[in-house]
Amino acid sequence: MKFTIDYNKWVAITPNKKIGKGLSALFNRYGYMCCLGQIAFQMCPALDVEKVRFLTTPNDLLRDELCSVEDIQILAKSSSGNTALSMEAMEINDSAVIPLEDKVRMLKALFNNHGIELEFINLPGIPA
Repeated sequence: MKFTIDYNKWVAITPNKKIGKGLSALFNRYGYMCCLGQIAFQMCPALDVEKVRFLTTPNDLLRDELCSVEDIQILAKSSSGNTALSMEAMEINDSAVIPLEDKVRMLKALFNNHGIELEFINLPGIPA
């Protein structure tokens, strides 16, 4: 399995700057997505953007019946629980103390430990 994170659509926080605009969410009011939001849209391409707007975690997709558990089983195990992978990814994505380059490296390693390749595109000045 392979997923792509586009820096130009990513919302996250680093010590020196905010990536994207607005709050971290699967899809925020400005059209930016956290790493899990970008992955969720790749796993469930038929997701309705308007229904996903403002949802914050993958289990919200199951709670609102926007995806099936089979579609996003690596991210959420039920409408009341995200997977350990998702929880760790949220901690990395939303940490204000992890620099961008470390965030990319940590997310790649985390997903790789679950047999998933993450590709980052449009990164400003750091290797993908």
